[in-house]
Amino acid sequence: MLTGKGQFIDDKPEEGALWLYVLRSPHAHARVLRVDVAKAERMPGVLAVLHDGCPGAQIAWHPGRDGKPLSRLFDPHCRHEGEEVAAVAAETPYQAWDAVRAIAVDYEVLPAVVDAAAGTVVASVPVGTSPMGVVVNPEGTRAYVANAASGTVSVIDTATDAVIATVPVGAGPYGLAVTPTGKYVYVANSNSDTVSVIETAAHTVIATLPVGISPFALGLFIGGERC
Repeated sequence: MLTGKGQFIDDKPEEGALWLYVLRSPHAHARVLRVDVAKAERMPGVLAVLHDGCPGAQIAWHPGRDGKPLSRLFDPHCRHEGEEVAAVAAETPYQAWDAVRAIAVDYEVLPAVVDAAAGTVVASVPVGTSPMGVVVNPEGTRAYVANAASGTVSVIDTATDAVIATVPVGAGPYGLAVTPTGKYVYVANSNSDTVSVIETAAHTVIATLPVGISPFALGLFIGGERC
C-alpha cells in the first residue's frame, strides 16, 4: 500500500469480464417518465443497456419484513437520491461510464422532506418513561415501544395512534424484535439481564429468559419464529 504496489479487484479483472456502471436518480423523490438509451446503445464497447423497460429487468428489490419486495430494480418511482435508474455493461470502465452519461432521463420531481425542520408531526403518542426502542409488526398495524425507565412495552395501534396495551417486562427494556408472522415480540431488558417474550395476540409475557449481561440488541433468523 505504501509503495503504491497494492492490488485490488479493479487492478486485476477476470479475462473477458465486462464493466458495469449504474445511472442513479439525482432526486430525493421522483418518478421516471422517460429513459432514452438509443445513444448509449450505439457507443463503442457497449454490450448491454438495462432499464425498467427491458424484458426480464423487473427484479424484486428491497424485501420487506414479510419477504415481499417493496419495489423492483429500476423502479420508475425513485424514493431516494441514488436509486438505480439504468445500467450499462461495456468492455472497459471508460466505455461504460461514457455510455451511462449518454442516457437521457426525464423526471417528474415529487415532494420530499430533506431536513428534519421541514417535517411534519402528524401525531404525538404518550407512552412510558424514557422510550428507547421501537419495532413495527409486518402488517404495519402495531408498533411496540420499549420504555426503559418504566420497564414496560407500549403497544400502539397505528391506525388510531393510540396505546392499546402496556405490557410489564424486565428492567430497562431497550431493543425489540418482532417475528415474521408478528406472533411474538422479543424484548432485551438491559438492566435485568433477561429477554422477555410477548405474545402479541394477548399482549402477555409468556417467557422471561436469562441471558448475558446488559442485553441491548436482538436479531431474528430469516423466516424464523425464534430469536
